[in-house]
Amino acid sequence: MQTINLTESQENTAADHNTSPSWMKNLPALLRGFGAAAVLLSLYSFLMRGWEGSSDLVRYLMLLGHTGILATLGLASGHYLKEAKGARLLLILALVSVVANFAILGAFILSSTTPVDLFSYPQYVYWQLNGQTSAFLTTTGAMLILLPVIWLGFRVLARGISKQMSYLYLFSNIMLLLPLRDASLIAATVLLLTVITLYISAKTVHKHTEVKTQEGMIALLLQFLPLGVLIGRNIWLYAPESILLTTSAVIIFITLRQCSLLLNSDSKVRNFMELLSAAVAIFAGLHAYNSMESIGMPDTGALISAIMITSAMIYEISLRAIRNTNSYRILATAIATTGLLAVIFTNGGLFTSLVTMIAGLSMSVFSYLNKQKSMFTGGVIITLASIIEQLSHIMMAFDFGYWVTLAIIGVGAILVGSMLESQGGRLKQAYRGAKTTYIEWNY
Repeated sequence: MQTINLTESQENTAADHNTSPSWMKNLPALLRGFGAAAVLLSLYSFLMRGWEGSSDLVRYLMLLGHTGILATLGLASGHYLKEAKGARLLLILALVSVVANFAILGAFILSSTTPVDLFSYPQYVYWQLNGQTSAFLTTTGAMLILLPVIWLGFRVLARGISKQMSYLYLFSNIMLLLPLRDASLIAATVLLLTVITLYISAKTVHKHTEVKTQEGMIALLLQFLPLGVLIGRNIWLYAPESILLTTSAVIIFITLRQCSLLLNSDSKVRNFMELLSAAVAIFAGLHAYNSMESIGMPDTGALISAIMITSAMIYEISLRAIRNTNSYRILATAIATTGLLAVIFTNGGLFTSLVTMIAGLSMSVFSYLNKQKSMFTGGVIITLASIIEQLSHIMMAFDFGYWVTLAIIGVGAILVGSMLESQGGRLKQAYRGAKTTYIEWNY
């Protein structure tokens, strides 16, 4: 009898929910969204303004308590209110605030181990304690709260992979504690962390289905948050060097790639991510040129490398795109072709034409094996332009007043004419066959 009453109550609740106005159905989600925005805004307000008249230690302890309270409320909400969405949201916000905690602890360690000019930092980002001992004790004490928050948060978001996600998140956050501010070291560290994160994430995706759920995707995206803070801190507080901007673009590109692969093929969000990836690839190429110049690479080599990097990144989008595959491939080919042709005609020379010829031949061979006409055409155009550039320099080096030069040119012309005369039929037949095969290729 009790079971029947419960069933009837559930049916009545479901009926009331179905007959409720649309705004009432969406009200819980709207309230959760408003609450999350308010919490994030409060965190931002704390980091930007803090509390007037408080010491740095007191201010930080308030932030640490804020993180612990969020996790506690999330756990209590799930246990007592029996509502999972709000509990998960509170724990996600707690995990986000963990990164802010580690960033401030890193500032404590930096200020206690490295001479810092107070006037080189905005007042609200300068955090200082009385000596290395205080910084060490504060960091150690904070771990008593931050470690359980990390474990609990990922335990709720992705139970089957919580151990891997927790260790990876902790490792990335620990990098925020290191007193490193050199742009090159930061870029190398972030790239290494990105490779490690992607390797573990890809390995986890193949073994566990939890990553493909909404909570699993959030757990995966959270892994990139410390990396973004690590590199964003240097761009914000110091002169934004090209190597950091390039690294940031590469990380964003990789993140968009991994997220899009987890989405369904008919997802509009996936199409938007692929389009955004193309814009990020162009941004990365522009700053890659400045980065390579800054480390001493010759101007022509840096320009060619940047063009090929951009083209390769956009071509990679065509390999995974569900829609507009040909468009991305054509765009990649257009960037490589027009860019390398511009290099040939503006920065001409034997070395330049040799490098671009190798690039054009590589494109032609690769596209021939994969039967892709747009890239094959672009590769042939680049190769021919490079050969013409080389021939022009060779011809300029010759002394046309000398009879041997004229004799070589004349004999060569006669032999080519004879070959066309004797092998014309076969050449025409081979050309027609190649043309038919070429038409059947994909763009």
